[in-house]
Amino acid sequence: MHQYCTSTYETISLGPRPGATQLIEVPRLAFAHEFLLDTVFAMTCLHLAYLNPTEAHVHIADAMRYHSRALVSYRQRLENLQASECRALYHTSAKLGLIPMALRAVDEETARAQRPTETLIQLSSLWRGTTLVLNATKELIDPMTYEVMFPYPDWDDRQDKSFSEYSQKFLDFLRETAKGGGGFSPLPPIQDEEDAMTDSKPTPTNGHDSSAVYVDAIDQLQGLYQAVRLEKSRILAWLVFIPPQFHEYLSQQQPLAMAIVLMYSVFIRDFEVHWWAKGFHGELLKELVPIVAGLGTEFAEMAEWATTVVREVVAVEI
Repeated sequence: MHQYCTSTYETISLGPRPGATQLIEVPRLAFAHEFLLDTVFAMTCLHLAYLNPTEAHVHIADAMRYHSRALVSYRQRLENLQASECRALYHTSAKLGLIPMALRAVDEETARAQRPTETLIQLSSLWRGTTLVLNATKELIDPMTYEVMFPYPDWDDRQDKSFSEYSQKFLDFLRETAKGGGGFSPLPPIQDEEDAMTDSKPTPTNGHDSSAVYVDAIDQLQGLYQAVRLEKSRILAWLVFIPPQFHEYLSQQQPLAMAIVLMYSVFIRDFEVHWWAKGFHGELLKELVPIVAGLGTEFAEMAEWATTVVREVVAVEI
């Protein structure tokens, strides 16, 4: 806990400066709720693995032990949610959502075994659990207490009138492709760029069934591109707000889903300053670009643009 309170807590804050929530509230709740304590220890062990590469295997093993124990207890508590545990469960769920990305940042074996898009799916699933906790809590406590315990993120909802010409062009292209039934059959895993160039072009399939899902994900993504100020918590929230069916298409490596995530990857770049996301943006591009660029001229242009563009992110305290 000393390591967490003196160092780790700062590294998992998405605001411009670490707040009292991570430094004071989380440790206090952790000592009262073992599932949160195990989650904090798991994240802290992964941070120690990052700081001490020569001892990483020891810290990773400890992290996985704490993580497994936290998951078991966390799931049991969710089945019988109590008002007294809501805040601790919320913090547990939020931190569990960072662990898959943090693990691949410190463990080469995990990074090799799991595609970056699979990690995104894991993150989305875990953070959806956070949303379930929030929704269930509304039925257990009075509205005023709920607003104090779970204040809505301080997001800037203004829209930028000077929306990037290129980002608008590519999002419109993806939207029209989706509306036109532009789904594709799943592609086999691609090992390198040479394989991507030799793979045959996928054929459309079931496009009309997935159109609404894709359009919804694109519309949510356009909101990120249009924001005047774009906070990091809002970037992560995209993974929660998109339809659950989108994750299925992504797990199948459906090319249109991959193209949408490539446009989303523009924002992932900003998380590189955090140790738990170190290298993830580059790994994501390595998976996505060969597939998307091989779909046609417009997709290739999009892939080239997405690998170089930088979208400014303005952090706010959360």
